[in-house]
Amino acid sequence: MARAPRRARGRGASVPRLEAWQISGRLERAAQVLDEAAAGTRDLIILADIQRLRAHVTTGQAPAGGAQRTPDVASVIRGSSTGNADEAFAAAMLAGATRGDLQLAVEYERRAVERIRALGETAGPLAEVRLGTALVLAGQTAAGLPLLVRCRELLADPDPLHHAAELSESASALLAVEAYALAERVLERVVGACRAAGAIGPLGQALGAQAELDARTGRWELATAMGFESVHLARDASQDALLSCNLARLARLEAAQGHQDACRAHAQEASDLATGRRPPNAKPPTES
Repeated sequence: MARAPRRARGRGASVPRLEAWQISGRLERAAQVLDEAAAGTRDLIILADIQRLRAHVTTGQAPAGGAQRTPDVASVIRGSSTGNADEAFAAAMLAGATRGDLQLAVEYERRAVERIRALGETAGPLAEVRLGTALVLAGQTAAGLPLLVRCRELLADPDPLHHAAELSESASALLAVEAYALAERVLERVVGACRAAGAIGPLGQALGAQAELDARTGRWELATAMGFESVHLARDASQDALLSCNLARLARLEAAQGHQDACRAHAQEASDLATGRRPPNAKPPTES
């Protein structure tokens, strides 16, 4: 059962938290709630927090959306807690990675870790895993891998749903450096937690990475099943950014197995979504 939406820390009842809507895959509802909250306040700190949360939602809805709503990190930091500032950097990093600007993602995560250290605090595994993920995906493996493997520490969390997005993204980076055993541990933990909680939102991302892992390790039937499920989940949740990524993964699977027509259809839809050529919620190609 998805958790009820919490209110923003330190804001009373002003800004509803959106984790429950993300977990349930209801991004449109999350956007509506945040827009209503923005219309009801003039508090600059609350508005900055809303901007940060709204960036998460828009990034999930469409690849181009993250670029349009990359949060003004400086406005979130002023007068905010360390936690909110760190989350603002995380939202900006996610937007950069989603739009394909990996150097921007690296920059924001470096700034997050630097800010934590400047305050005399130790960067925890979550911040370093995000930075390591961005570095590895940007091709800076030597610098990123020692940070990325700290994802092992996150696996001990009794509720991995708190870090489902970061863990799934770290699994993608682990696949890039062929660290398959650790990627499997990460995805087993995340997929299991998502299924147990009925958390549809983060499950689609984890299954996309799982499909790629299964393909790379020769489990073709399982990879195909995971690939189709990841596409269906992202489509049902209107997560167009994730849908584009999962369709591309599925197209690669189909190409490797000689399914030319399905591969072309899914690759075309992935490209259309990524470039904004297909209107949101347009009828997709038939899936076989």
